[in-house]
Formats: sequence, structure tokens, C-alpha cells
Amino acid sequence: MAKIKLLIDANPLVGNKSGVGHFTERLIDSLASSPDENLSIYAYYFNFLGLKKVVGLPQPDKINYIEVTFLPSKLLSILHRFGLQLPSELFLGYRKFDFMIFPNFVAIPSLRKTPYALAVHDMSFEDCPEYLSDSNRTYLHKFVRKSIRKSSLIITISNFTKQRIAEFYRSEILSEIIVLPVPYEKNNIQGQAITTVTNQIKRPFILYVGTIEPRKNIEGLVRGFAATPFEIRQKYDLVLAGNMGWKTEKIQEAIDQAKNDITIIQTGYVSDADRNTLYERASLVCLLSHYEGFGMPILEAMNYKQKLLLSDIQVFKEIAGPKAIYCDKDDVEDIASSITSALKKPYQKTVLPDWSWPKNSKQLLSKIRIILDK
Repeated sequence: MAKIKLLIDANPLVGNKSGVGHFTERLIDSLASSPDENLSIYAYYFNFLGLKKVVGLPQPDKINYIEVTFLPSKLLSILHRFGLQLPSELFLGYRKFDFMIFPNFVAIPSLRKTPYALAVHDMSFEDCPEYLSDSNRTYLHKFVRKSIRKSSLIITISNFTKQRIAEFYRSEILSEIIVLPVPYEKNNIQGQAITTVTNQIKRPFILYVGTIEPRKNIEGLVRGFAATPFEIRQKYDLVLAGNMGWKTEKIQEAIDQAKNDITIIQTGYVSDADRNTLYERASLVCLLSHYEGFGMPILEAMNYKQKLLLSDIQVFKEIAGPKAIYCDKDDVEDIASSITSALKKPYQKTVLPDWSWPKNSKQLLSKIRIILDK
């Protein structure tokens, strides 16, 4: 079997990891843990002058990290505004790689025209661009289409997103689209007292986990909870666990307006241990997004045997099936009645989907070998 020298963009691992960061971490770790002895893995990331403290990178012996310290990533961002991309050889030298993986929507060009796989996690920037920050929307509009057109393989995380990619880029797609669903994996970190918010949480609570941004429909959740019967509002608090994102003015307005009727606790970014504790203690987990490419909090809540209230969008039904309660995300009265009934309804046993990272990496490596053998 021929040897493969694989290069992966590890930049999503630097700093606080988002959903793409967690996907990248597990993808790198699972590929590096593959029993394939003919696989060598290189992963690069930018750290100008070594100023960032980079911790938590996967450390299997098979990974060779390349830290790019002489080129500020902000320079790349400035060039992107003008529609320009630097070739990978400029910051990685003329190392020769057989295949590259870009896990964060956009590929970096190669003078050698090295084949690559591109991960596109959702199509929100095309399906509902109004929910994105202006800079992110512009960046994705400029570069995703070009990256897809030149890719050898497209990776996504749900059949819903696969369908949307195929429909939107029908004329550009010259490669196969594969689905690598994100399995839930226990982080083995025990829940612990949440020192910054424990003193605020006096009662049972309803939980939202994720970035506070328009696509997540926090407004609908807040207004729906504020419309529940008095006895519900008096018994339960609403906990919003996640960083403030972009275009949050209307969200904050809804929160401010509702504070006379309900108690809302905003935790900001939470650690893995604190998130575990929140899932353990919650009475109901709500995810009422307008749009998603997947929905990892669904699997996290299922692991903690929590009741789920979800918006009735296609991808959530793909993940949770009949075990969740669904509501009309745009109807405040339906949200309110669904919260009320979900809190009163007995927990229905759920089983996590049979997904795994070893299966994902095996499927991906098989596709890569087929591409390289052509």
C-alpha cells in the first residue's frame, strides 16, 4: 500500500474552540490514531512570533505540527478582504504533500495543485446570510465556491447539509460529497461547582448551550419562556450558556424586555466541566434555531438523559428523530405551550446514534486512497 503524506489545517484548534474546532480536533486525532502505518500526518497553524499559548492539541505520535510564526494571520484576513489568497508554499515551504484537508469551509491554494478535501459544515451563508456577521458572510461568499470547485472531495456533517451543498453548487461540484456525522464523545471531565454562576442559579432551570447569535433564535426562546404560565416562570430560570456573538442588539433587547417576567442567567463561555454540570442539572434543554448544519447540543443532552425541545427543522429531525419535542420556532405561543408540556412530560429514553470517529476516519482515508490511485 502506497504511503500518504497528509497535511491538515489545524488553525481551528487555536484559541477557544468552536464547533468547527472540536470537529477538527477529533478528525486529526482519529486520523492519527488510524492503524494505517503508511500514513504520515502534518498539521499547521499560525502563531505569529509564538505570542499565543497554544494548548490542548491532539498529541498522537503520528502527528507532526508545523507552527507558522513569521506570518501574522491578520495579514491573511486583510488579503481576504481584497479577494486574495497566499499559496500554502509561501508559509509552509516546498514540502511536498500527497493530500490536504481543510476543515473550515475554505481551502488555501497550492502551487503544486495538491488534491484536497474541503469540509463545509453548513450552508447558512447562502441559505440565511442575514444571520451572519458581515465580514464572515463576505469571506465565505468569496472563497467557498472557489474552494468547492477545485476540491477533490467535500466533507460535511449531515445529510441535510449534503443536500443543500449539492443543490446550491450543482454546476461547481466535480467531486464526491461524503457525510461524516459528529459522534458524541464523553470528555471524561467530571462536572463541578460553577463558581461564577452557581450563586445565581437558585431554582430549576431551562438550558440553552451555544453562541448567542441571531441564527440560534434566542429571541424566540426568551419570548416563548416569558409567555409560559406564571407557575412555570416562578419555578424555573432560563440559563443561556455561551459567548455573545454578532448582531446581538435585538437579542439583548428581548432579554431586557423579559427580565420583569422571567429570570435569565447569562454565563458567557463555559468550560467542558461547567457545561457538563449544566447538562446534569437542567430540567429541559432547548435549541430553537432558525437554521443549523448539525446540532451537537442535541447529542450532549441525549447523553445526559435530558428532555429536548427543538425547532422543527429538517436537520434536527435527522439527528433526534421522534425522541424530541418539536415546536414552531416562529410562533411564540407554540414555543410557550411546548416548553410547558415538555417540562411536565416524563423523560423518554433515547439512544445515541451509532456514529464513531474510527468509522469516520476509515471512510475518509478510503476515499483519499481512491482519489490518489486515479
